[in-house]
Amino acid sequence: MSPLDKWDPKTVSDTMLVWDLKARTIVQELKGDPVPLAARWMLKPGATYGYNISNGGDSLWMFRMQKDGRFAYKKVADTGKGCLPGDLRQSPDDRYLYVSCIGGSEVQAWDIGNPEHPRLHDTVGGIVQANMMHVTYDGRRLYVTNSAISSIDYSPRYALRLIRIGPDGKLKLDPLFTVDFAQAPVGPARPHDMLLN
Repeated sequence: MSPLDKWDPKTVSDTMLVWDLKARTIVQELKGDPVPLAARWMLKPGATYGYNISNGGDSLWMFRMQKDGRFAYKKVADTGKGCLPGDLRQSPDDRYLYVSCIGGSEVQAWDIGNPEHPRLHDTVGGIVQANMMHVTYDGRRLYVTNSAISSIDYSPRYALRLIRIGPDGKLKLDPLFTVDFAQAPVGPARPHDMLLN
């Protein structure tokens, strides 16, 4: 991919597609802000809604299945100018959404107790180019990497960091947990995503 300053906004998608996986066909196109990423369906049994982020619009969007099976789609929050959301995760109890800000070098926690009106609950900074995240099954730890795509990365150091999540949903960057990918056995590396087992 070309560097960010070479991207043409006219060539970037603003559409999220709804697929019928059995028929292998697109059944609906949902239009929103540019560069929709990381759609996440809520985890509660029978949930009919979820969220995604718009990297180009610095925004959080909600999709909800209607009674006729079609989806409504609307912007529910602004993540802040220059956030450039990179990833979206939810807590195991569907109480919070976590948004990584590639441009803002922070992770945001959004309270979704009122699903259609998310409220910014907390932020933690200090992770340059925060990108992909994973939440542990107990909802107490959030792991974050800081490489997106080599052509747009700007971090001088690449690492895996740990954010502790308190019982009140507050975030705290663990000062002792850092996996430094500059020290990789075969030379510096760029961590993008991870798998927790």
